[in-house]
Amino acid sequence: MDPLNIWINQPFPDAVQEHIVAAAAPNVVTFAKKPIANVLAAGTPDTDAHTADVLYGQPDPADILAATNARWVQLTSAGYTRYDDLVFLKALRDRGTAFCNASSVYDEPCAQHVMAFLLSLARSLPQATLDQP
Repeated sequence: MDPLNIWINQPFPDAVQEHIVAAAAPNVVTFAKKPIANVLAAGTPDTDAHTADVLYGQPDPADILAATNARWVQLTSAGYTRYDDLVFLKALRDRGTAFCNASSVYDEPCAQHVMAFLLSLARSLPQATLDQP
């Protein structure tokens, strides 16, 4: 099998990038020209993504469509609203590209956050804050 071309638009320290490149060998890893630090932010267009077999992060939807060799797109977010377009999803399905989000990555922190709010309401903490002199 030919080496894969893996495109990543998440920022990593140089040492981590070097480790990723070494661990992925003989596959080729390309880091985006403008990585995005926030998984909620849209990725900026990057023509390097057009030759990728694997795209990781928050790639621009147009870059995904231009990456005709793409076999797998892995988002780093649970949400995928900017990609939720019937034409886009059909194009990926027609060429057999796997498209995945990271929803289970956030399940425990979200559950903890909800429980904290429920407990604060049960203990009347919001009202107690308002009642402070």
